[in-house]
Order: sequence, then structure tokens, then C-alpha cells
Amino acid sequence: QENLFERMACGETIEGARQNISEAIAADPDIREYLIFGGEGPIGAAEVIQSEGRAGDISVVGAFSPGQEKKMVRDWLIVGGYIWDPKEAGRVFVTLGQMLTEGTELTNGIDIEGLGALNWDFTAHKLISDKLIEVNAETVDGLAARGL
Repeated sequence: QENLFERMACGETIEGARQNISEAIAADPDIREYLIFGGEGPIGAAEVIQSEGRAGDISVVGAFSPGQEKKMVRDWLIVGGYIWDPKEAGRVFVTLGQMLTEGTELTNGIDIEGLGALNWDFTAHKLISDKLIEVNAETVDGLAARGL
């Protein structure tokens, strides 16, 4: 049998996610959990699950906007996910800019208040942190109210 995960694209479009999840469900109706990558993916997957009458039967987790998808979370079409708070990201970048202008050397493990220790991939010029916000039925309304 074909490995579905080798052909599954991420959910960068709602329509693409709909098609991918529809094909996955048709190929293996016993799969009960999907981890969706791409901001539009959970929406498309949830729409398919709803149209198939499988809410509560198939779990979707992924990155998404709480304000856009809070009803889908409350209806158990999307179980949850994680996001990065853009306000926190902005604060971190301003803090890092200030540290650089003050001559602070940015090293692995440097601590940013409220974010914790940061790691760097200096070759790829990436900052790595695991300070994500969990989105679920208990947190989605408050996050949406914050404009996330």
C-alpha cells in the first residue's frame, strides 16, 4: 500500500487540505488523527470531517488562528494546536536588537525574559525557541479575544 504521508502536502490552502484529507480518509478510513502543517490546513481538514459526519471520530491538530477557527475547536472538528504569539515575537526581536546595539554577543542558551533560553542555528540564521501557546477548547476564546 502507498505511504500516504509521502504524498501529503501541507495545508497552505484550504482546498489543498480538503483534497489531501479526503484522499487520506478514502485510502484508509481507520486513521483517527491528523497533524496538519500550514495555516489553512486545519480549516480544510475540519470541513471534510464535518461533511463526512466524522466530528469527534477524527482528530485534527495543527497551527491555526484561534480567531478564525474557534467554532471548529468548540465543535470538536479541530482538537487543538499551537501558535506563536506575534506580540511576544515582536518584543523578542526588539529585545534582541537592543542587545545587539549594546554589544551583547548572541550565544546559544542566552536568556530572554519571559521566553527563556534561546538557541541559534548560526549557519541558517535562525532563532530557535519552544515558547508556543497551546490552543484548545479551554484557551481558544481567550486567544481569539486577544486578536490572535
